[in-house]
Amino acid sequence: MDMYLLKFPYRKMLEPLAQKLLWVDPDLLGYIAAFVALFTGICFYYAGNMSWLLLAAIVLTFLRMTLNTIDGVIAIARGKKDIRGEIVNALPDRYSDIFVFCGIALSPYCNFALGILGLSSVFLVSYTGMLGKAIGVNWQHQGPLGKVERLIMVMIASLAQYIILAFDVRTGFSAFDVLMVVFIVLGQVAVFNRLKGMLREIREKENMEKAKEKVETTIVVYDSSTGNTEKVAKEVARGLGCSCYRASNIPHPVNHYDLVVFGTPDIRANAISSIKKIFDEAVYPRSYALFVTYGMPAWGEISSRMLINRLKRSWAGKSLRYLGSFRCPGIHAKYGTYKGRPSAKDLSAAYEFGKRIRERFENLSFGEKLGNTAMSMIIKSVGRLSKGVSMSFKYGFTSGLMLDYIYNNQPSGSLLLGKWIDRLYLGNPGWQSIRQRKANLKEHLKKAIQENESKSVRTVILDIASGPARYLIEVLKETGGNVSAMCQDIDARWMEEGRKIAGREGVRNITFNKGDAFDRESLLRVSPAPNIIVSSGFYDWITDENLIKRSFHISYEMLLKGGKIIFTNQSGHLQMDLVKRTFLDFTGKPLVMEVRPIEQMNSWAKEAGFVNLRTDTDKWGLYSVSTGEKL
Repeated sequence: MDMYLLKFPYRKMLEPLAQKLLWVDPDLLGYIAAFVALFTGICFYYAGNMSWLLLAAIVLTFLRMTLNTIDGVIAIARGKKDIRGEIVNALPDRYSDIFVFCGIALSPYCNFALGILGLSSVFLVSYTGMLGKAIGVNWQHQGPLGKVERLIMVMIASLAQYIILAFDVRTGFSAFDVLMVVFIVLGQVAVFNRLKGMLREIREKENMEKAKEKVETTIVVYDSSTGNTEKVAKEVARGLGCSCYRASNIPHPVNHYDLVVFGTPDIRANAISSIKKIFDEAVYPRSYALFVTYGMPAWGEISSRMLINRLKRSWAGKSLRYLGSFRCPGIHAKYGTYKGRPSAKDLSAAYEFGKRIRERFENLSFGEKLGNTAMSMIIKSVGRLSKGVSMSFKYGFTSGLMLDYIYNNQPSGSLLLGKWIDRLYLGNPGWQSIRQRKANLKEHLKKAIQENESKSVRTVILDIASGPARYLIEVLKETGGNVSAMCQDIDARWMEEGRKIAGREGVRNITFNKGDAFDRESLLRVSPAPNIIVSSGFYDWITDENLIKRSFHISYEMLLKGGKIIFTNQSGHLQMDLVKRTFLDFTGKPLVMEVRPIEQMNSWAKEAGFVNLRTDTDKWGLYSVSTGEKL
């Protein structure tokens, strides 16, 4: 058993005394304990002439333990456990160890070399314990050579040495020689255990940090009136490997998630009100599945199917993936039918349903793949009659000119068919959310400009990867005032297009120059230094998260104090597989886009130093605009 545990029964015994001494500063008791240790070391040093001093050393060691225990109890009772208290508690203890073990090492009963090695082991154990605190984890107390253990062993060795002297026992070594050897051996074990403890805590801390970044994209949302649906929901969530929430406690709107499995009791072929409300709203996740519990025999089989079909019709025609449904009987609160349900077998089936939904979500079915392939072929052939589709292939799906066309939202194409296809193309929720992103971006920019004006500060804007920057030209035209903007892009074509648009609109306080958004040296030479940096639609097609983090850090370095970064993020996509297999990016290569949770992007901005982040998104949860500040 770890002897450190012996301290706690003793602590309980001393609590009444400690309560009477609450008026005493616990730090003072720590200093007194150090002086007691000094006298203990003196006893060991002079014990060669007076062996009874070994017994005195035992008493003083016990007194030191008592004082250390009382000062800890008082500190807790007085709420004085803080960083200063830890320093006062640790430093006198190190001096105490020096006093005691130097006294033993210099006594005639201990080999001096063994004494020094024993003292070194004790210090190494103490250092390893404190190292944990220094690197940001907990103070390590693992044995087998903690303070309590070693003081108890010192008392036992002192008593053993006194008995050897009293009975004139002849040995080739002293009790203190044995003690130092034990300290040397156990010290290395303690160091190893404390290092293991530190590494374990470091791993746990790293896992927690990763968990913070790993934002949930799949959840189970349910409501329950009798508890049946709740039981099923928990098993479905276990099969999916995700969290489970009542409809009233969802952390985010459902359009935040890639997959939501909804659960409701069957109430006369209707969903419970909280779930019905979600389906009536004009927001929805990228994929969904359903499960229903019912309590009426025969009719429940029919009404539960009617309920599932009714919920599916609510979102019919939306660009969503429906992944399946599950129905389960449950005991009826009023009539007591289906007693004992959902049973263990029902809950096991719910768990398996969750696993199936996860598999379907992660892997497109043959029919879905075939449908996407057919749609891709149609888009690449007949779809080119649409001007928007044609531009996507000519300039790239993510190009500045393409986005400019989306912003204009004026259907055009060859023949009536082409214009009709273009109208469908521009009306896609993905493009609608892009236009909402532009509106949100302009609002964030205007707010930042207004805040500068309120402080009588000239606004200098830099867009690090602007494309033609139509949104910025519009903002400058609408705001006027003491504002200038600098745009850069790696593709000179968009810079020329931006100049033409600015010229047509009569905007003179904007410049366009070719530049690399990741070239730190050239960015730091930009003059005048910006107090607003914009990154719009840029991070969506960067697959290396380290590049995005680097961009945030460069932006923070460039910005003037009090400046702001405004950036966009693609947090979802309704038809990612179809888009990837059909279109090209602005470089003419196969399109690769990254969907990232809003929290993840904002956390990277915070890591770079930005604070006071504010985010707006569209009703589909596909694109967000965030503003962060450099204090």
